[in-house]
Amino acid sequence: MAWIATFGMAYTLFGVALIFGVWQLLFIQTAEKTKGTVVGMDRQDKMRSKDQFAPIIEFETATKQKIKVHTNVYDYPPNFQTGEEVVVFYQASNPQNAKVQHFRHLWFWTSVWAGIGLFFLVVGFLSPNARGF
Repeated sequence: MAWIATFGMAYTLFGVALIFGVWQLLFIQTAEKTKGTVVGMDRQDKMRSKDQFAPIIEFETATKQKIKVHTNVYDYPPNFQTGEEVVVFYQASNPQNAKVQHFRHLWFWTSVWAGIGLFFLVVGFLSPNARGF
């Protein structure tokens, strides 16, 4: 019966990944797309490991409004350099809700939940009890 719980956990996690994925797809499909520039890095101090950095992006909306967004995806080493041009998705009604067109910024959580679900699925299939169903 443990394999049933394992498969249930796998499908639940795949469901969470699906929700995150659909959420991101809807955001991308309804968002405006423009070019932005990395104008700086937000530094997150780490006591026991290396500091991490998140890009600060500046872009112009379709209505010529200048927006500066502090992203919340921190990396070491940084994925972007100051002055680098990036593609930005933003909501016209709320331009502060903007995301950089980069795998880590758009699909990280979807892939994490799908990966954990895949782990449980493999464990369920490899379970000796699962071979009898």
